[in-house]
Amino acid sequence: MYALSAAIGEPVRSYYPPQFNAEFVSEPHTRKVVGRGVNKSSPPVATIMWSQTSFSDTFNPNHFVPLVQRNAQNDAEISVVNVDDDDTSADAFVDLSDDIDVHNVSVHEVERDGESDCNVNDSREESKARGDIDECQMNETKEGVVENVGDHIDKPHPLACGILNDNFLSVDELISIFENPNESKSLNHIPSGLKENVVFLLKNDPKSDSSNDSKRSFPDDCGIWDTKTGTSPKSVFLKTNDGKLKLIFLRKGHYHFQKKVKGKMTYEKIEPQPSPSNLVTIQRYYTTLKKDKQYRKRVTCKLETDSQYSICEYIGKFPGLSSHGNSKSGDSEYVRTPSAVMSEMSALLKQKTPLQVYNEMTLKHDELSGPKNKQQVRDKKNKRPKGATSLT
Repeated sequence: MYALSAAIGEPVRSYYPPQFNAEFVSEPHTRKVVGRGVNKSSPPVATIMWSQTSFSDTFNPNHFVPLVQRNAQNDAEISVVNVDDDDTSADAFVDLSDDIDVHNVSVHEVERDGESDCNVNDSREESKARGDIDECQMNETKEGVVENVGDHIDKPHPLACGILNDNFLSVDELISIFENPNESKSLNHIPSGLKENVVFLLKNDPKSDSSNDSKRSFPDDCGIWDTKTGTSPKSVFLKTNDGKLKLIFLRKGHYHFQKKVKGKMTYEKIEPQPSPSNLVTIQRYYTTLKKDKQYRKRVTCKLETDSQYSICEYIGKFPGLSSHGNSKSGDSEYVRTPSAVMSEMSALLKQKTPLQVYNEMTLKHDELSGPKNKQQVRDKKNKRPKGATSLT
């Protein structure tokens, strides 16, 4: 690829397809490739995909395929043709084509009627509006919802730990995943790619601790989420003797059951007060995509000190990317730069100029995860804390 780039005098993009149970294998190879004597700042003019000449259980790349844009009008006419390596008559190739703070929301004491659990119709409607499976039926819901594939889903994300059927998981199902996690399906971050009606099991950063007011971040490549209208309810559940979970409420420093008596909500103090070992506290962050409110995301965290995982769910059909709200041209698609990349950028800027950092990171990362442009790197440098050493 370096020879190809040098020969045509332009950068090319190397694309290594993601592999099952190999989350990071593509990252060193999916990148911008710049040959000798080629301008590092120029955009790639072609994408070359790693491939193999024959099928095998283990991916053994020994072939390269250029990816070209497909004409949707001619989809029906596309056919696969075996081309001899020495045959030069083939004249075309076929396409193979916001930080979330989940700790700083406190359990509010209920001071008014109308805030109810799953025994009240208002709560049912609110739960349905958020996309939750009705918690009234959380113990009646058949296990295995995550195994049912939605009618419109053809190819679920290969790194997902489960598939949804147009509804978020119930509380019972969430707790089941937390208590019996499939470690082989756990990921360090939300993977890139199409995410429709899927569930991801994410490893918590061991350095993240609720006791020091740290924030957990769950960035993705879906575009702009409407964080202003998002909600982060915290819920406490009591484990009953029969193994079921019952929603309880904190009022005036004590936990209560909630009941409806003669059409009015009442709260019955639990006697004796439950032991912390019998309580399960979870926090669920809900948000919708700005471009399409029907595309929703929920992140659930189990707020115990020994919790090692978070669960991220996506519901709906992804509408595609849109431009950033501050974009002047309005024609460029916006994907948030991963927080790890921004941290790397900050570290490099302590020793190098913005242009040097941009060139280095562009070579290391692909277009989706690397710096958007030189201006982003310059802006990052200008936002560094006062008093920090910088290069001119």
